[in-house]
Amino acid sequence: MRIGIQDKSGIISQLLFWALLLTGAIVFGYQLAYTLRTAPVYCDSGYYLAIARQMVDGHRLYSDIHCAYPPLWLYTASVIFRLFPGMDYSGWLLLQAAVNLLTGLFAGLVTYKFGQSRIFAVIAGWLFVCSSYNFGGDSVLLEVPSLLLGLVSAWLILSHPRGLCAAFFAGLLAAAAMGVKQYGGGFILLNVGLLLYTRERFWKRLALYLAGAAILWAALLSLNPDMLMIFRSGYGTSQTAEALYSDRPLLRHIPEALRLLLHDFLPALVLLLWIPLYKQRHQAYALLWCLGGLVGFLGQFYFNNGDHYYLYLMGMGSVAIGCMGAFFCHRSFWLSAIYCLLLCKTVNCQAVHYQTCSWYRNGDKAFAGRITENILSHTQPDSRLYVFNAEDFGQYYLTRLQPPRINGKLSYSFGPLVLTDSLVSQRIRHSDYILKRTNLEWEFKVCDSLNTLLSQCDTLYRDSTAVLLAPVR
Repeated sequence: MRIGIQDKSGIISQLLFWALLLTGAIVFGYQLAYTLRTAPVYCDSGYYLAIARQMVDGHRLYSDIHCAYPPLWLYTASVIFRLFPGMDYSGWLLLQAAVNLLTGLFAGLVTYKFGQSRIFAVIAGWLFVCSSYNFGGDSVLLEVPSLLLGLVSAWLILSHPRGLCAAFFAGLLAAAAMGVKQYGGGFILLNVGLLLYTRERFWKRLALYLAGAAILWAALLSLNPDMLMIFRSGYGTSQTAEALYSDRPLLRHIPEALRLLLHDFLPALVLLLWIPLYKQRHQAYALLWCLGGLVGFLGQFYFNNGDHYYLYLMGMGSVAIGCMGAFFCHRSFWLSAIYCLLLCKTVNCQAVHYQTCSWYRNGDKAFAGRITENILSHTQPDSRLYVFNAEDFGQYYLTRLQPPRINGKLSYSFGPLVLTDSLVSQRIRHSDYILKRTNLEWEFKVCDSLNTLLSQCDTLYRDSTAVLLAPVR
């Protein structure tokens, strides 16, 4: 088996191989231990887990609960809650860590199928696993399981270049990536490119691939036809997606995301400029596939900018880095050494980005627990809580309080960020308690009418980060 470095450097390559495994285990273990000890519930995590708990209690997704995300992860989480009703947030973090490891494994396997280099396959997997925590991988999010399903789909196609059954199941998995989070639908298109790459029995495999994708979505729709609302509404509200983003400049966040991608996030990707110099078709095709994924997943940033949005890019970028290392290795050992230095710079930049972007950490898990205890001491068990600010959404999961009901539906949302003033006012009036930040102006504008409405509430609980208010009467 070729290991990607000249035979005379076999001892060095073996040492590097085991060093990567050892350092990766140490870094990942430290990150996981730190997360289990300190990380409070992230707002998105609280949102997903609270909805899953409501589903366990008998509420039906979409028809009883406002939600604009695909259902696959939420159904899975509700099953896990039924099997392990006492599972706390630390258990979910351990499950997320296992998904991170599997995603790194398949990033390495896809890299190996392209480059046939064991050591650079390990580099690709190592880079994703050790860096995912820097971009939201230390929270329970949808991006990593969606990425995992997409990479498994790609690996199936590459492993069975003539297989009809493999093409069918690859279609199922690519559609499942979209069923976890809508952006995962990019893998449906990307992996059609892999079918073209392998070329063998293309039309039959393409037909089975598309059939697999269609069957998965047909099954989800038959299970819950109400999920069609996610295609016509913005974040589970009554607004259309077009109206929701009508006040945002076109490609608002993409220039900044692209700058971070090329300058801080994955500087080694400048080597993609070498694509025209590759003489072997499969090498150029592999890197073009990675580049297509990187450019395609930049489309997320049309809607918003969040550190966890880079996880899709991290998966595709890790494969690209591993492939480039494998393709360059036949030239000389010094090029591989320079490449490793670029990897070090990448990880260093990611660490800096992690320090500057982890704004959601309000201290530690113990602090979040103290806030929860204070909230519970001022509320009734069957109270309805409206979380007015997105950053406090973790409290929804911690407190187990019911959300308000609007028109018969549980009214989950990310605060006023995507709601009209009238809907926000309605939710306030249907709530027993309102949880908000002391200062709302840092994230979004709050109109005078809502400020007036909130000022009529009696303050029950206050500290430097949160205010729990009594309802408007």
